[in-house]
Amino acid sequence: MGSRIRLSVVIPTYRAAPHLPKLFKVLEQSFSSFPSYEILFIEDNSPDETWEKLCLLCKNYSHLPIKILGLPKNLGQQMATLLGLFHAQGEYVATLDDDLQVDPKSILLLYEHAQKTKAEIVYGIPKTSHHPAISRLGSRCLRYLLPFEYASSCRLLMGSLAASLFDLSSSYANIEDLVYRLTSRVSSFPIDHKARDLSPSSYSLIDRVALGIRILTQIVLPHYIPFFRFSTRRLRDFLAWEKFEFISHQT
Repeated sequence: MGSRIRLSVVIPTYRAAPHLPKLFKVLEQSFSSFPSYEILFIEDNSPDETWEKLCLLCKNYSHLPIKILGLPKNLGQQMATLLGLFHAQGEYVATLDDDLQVDPKSILLLYEHAQKTKAEIVYGIPKTSHHPAISRLGSRCLRYLLPFEYASSCRLLMGSLAASLFDLSSSYANIEDLVYRLTSRVSSFPIDHKARDLSPSSYSLIDRVALGIRILTQIVLPHYIPFFRFSTRRLRDFLAWEKFEFISHQT
């Protein structure tokens, strides 16, 4: 039996075709000296050529430990990321957006910080955010409404913590809501956040408003009214019940 994978990097993708070539090149450079890792792309049923481009790039970068999973329907970033966590095999699991606003090398900084602090999860917090104004406003509101000390899509979890998420029941798959139920060993580390210089965000204004409404009704409200907080179905059972059939490709 080979040694266990030390680090899994989960990257949900949606409408990412234009900037995937640059992303692959940066990933190769970032993890070239890191021992024992894997990269999992979760293709969230994008309407563009994201899946085809991922398959082509996997062949061109066949020397990298990459796996891609194509979802049969669009499930949104949170669920796509959770599915990546479900399939990750690393002792640590990192999540990263596909738009390169955060340098993948930041994951290595989070990894080093986790080793020093023994935190179960480390969030990469931008020194200066370059997200759209409506996203910054929404994040600021959530910080007042919810007891999450930190939150970011750039995060690094212990593999054991990631696996434990799927034994929880939840009415809405929000990673932070799940994480903060399981651990208080939470830390953060400052990272650089670049202005978007590639394609426009895959989230339209309507998408962002709809996401905000879901978070308000399915996370904020249940937090203050515990009766509505828990679902009777564990996330692990939900995954089995849905019978997701992945279109997988592994180098």
